[in-house]
Parts: sequence; C-alpha cells; structure tokens
Amino acid sequence: MFRTTLSMLAIVSFMFIFSCSDSSTEPKDNGDTVTDIDGNIYKTVKIGDQVWMAENLKAEHYRNGDAIPMVRENNQWVALTSGAMCSYENDESHIAVYGLLYNWNAVNDSRNIAPAGWHVSTEEDWQTLIYYFGNDQNPSAKLMESGTEHWTAPNASATNETGFTALPAGYREYSAGSFYNLGNYALFWTSTEVSVSHANMHYMISAGSQLAPVQYSKNYAMSIRCVKD
Repeated sequence: MFRTTLSMLAIVSFMFIFSCSDSSTEPKDNGDTVTDIDGNIYKTVKIGDQVWMAENLKAEHYRNGDAIPMVRENNQWVALTSGAMCSYENDESHIAVYGLLYNWNAVNDSRNIAPAGWHVSTEEDWQTLIYYFGNDQNPSAKLMESGTEHWTAPNASATNETGFTALPAGYREYSAGSFYNLGNYALFWTSTEVSVSHANMHYMISAGSQLAPVQYSKNYAMSIRCVKD
C-alpha cells in the first residue's frame, strides 16, 4: 500500500512538472493589441519573453505625425535617400492584409515609425526569436501562416504554431523599383545597419529557411514587424 502510494505521488509529481515545463514553451496569444499613430490596430503575440506584432506594419505617419511619403514612380523610388513607403504594385487594396512596404530609411528615421512603447525589430530581437526554437531545422514554419489563402501552394510545412502569422507580402527591389513575389516571400527589415548601403533583414519562403540574417540594399521595400520595448 505504501509503495503504491509513493508510485502514485511520483506519477502526479511528474505530470505536474511536465505540464509546467511544457506550458512555458508555448506561445501566448494574450489577446492584446497595439495601435499606431494612424489608428491601425494590430494583434500581438507573446513568444518566449518577447511580444511581437502579429501583423505587418501599415502606418502612414511617423510617431510625431509627419507623413511618410508614398512613392509610386519607379524612377523616384530608386533615387530615394530618405524614408518612403508603397503598397505592393501600388495597389492599395493589398494594405489591409499585407501592410505597407518600407525602405530602410523609413525604419531608421529619428521620428520613429513604430508605435509608442514599441520598436522596429532589431537583429538582436531576431536572434532571440531564433534561439527560442533551439535546434529546430525549419523555424520559419512555426512563424508562417498555414494554408494557401495567402501563401502559394503547397506551403506544406507551415504551422503558425507561434501565432506570428508571417504573410508573403513580397518586396520592391532597389535597381528598377519593380515588385516581386507576392504570395511567395515574406521579408522583414531589421533596424540593424551593416554598411552605408545595406542593412540586415530576415525572410521566409514556403520551402522554409533557417532565418539567418541577410544583408540587403536599403532601397528595397519590405515589411516591418515591431517588438514591444
């Protein structure tokens, strides 16, 4: 009887410890939101110790109220030396789902593109996020929206189990101002500069990736995700 009681206590203790350990690694959809200067409301998600926007930024003004220029013409885009934004292929119907695309100068502007209490994700933020997944060989799958409503088929590996909901908003390239890969690529600027002409970004594709940092020209237009301070 005594031995049986001890066994039952050991099992209960193990289940309690396992339950606590397991729950600590789960993403937390805390139901919170953040609102930008324009009144856009974004879902947020807690992953590890970080709180990320679960949607792409779509702010059209810096935090102080100054407008971010919407640049549509290709020849103007490639000549930019200051912050600017655009919608994919200049089609504003994309903004509601995919957000806006910004060049890096908009990321780096001292007027601040992120909502109060938040910042554009840094390289350190991304490394913390990657570290959260440990030895996972395809961490991007846990960040990408599953299914093919927005991602090109088959998008078979995506689970979005973190709730990050990465969407394939595509990008605008720097040399001709052309748009590419809506439905195929999710590209996110970091605020981390690596040279006069380049900054770090991270990207995801339906085939999956290691989320390693890549250096891109600052005149590319990409999506932005912000992290809570």
